[in-house]
Amino acid sequence: MLTEAGRDLFPVLLTLRQWGERHAFAPGEAHSTLVDQHGTPVPEFAPTSADGTLLGAGTTHVRKTG
Repeated sequence: MLTEAGRDLFPVLLTLRQWGERHAFAPGEAHSTLVDQHGTPVPEFAPTSADGTLLGAGTTHVRKTG
């Protein structure tokens, strides 16, 4: 059983796994795919803003708080 911290890490692991599925294999090379409980491939994880706009390195920045 995962801890709360482990469950919070899931989106990070999902993103890294999907990156690997796209970039760590040669075209046509066999690899595994993460699927949901029904056997359907998990959709590509994409961060979005509160209004649904796709976010990326060019559309975000770090703001100091406190």
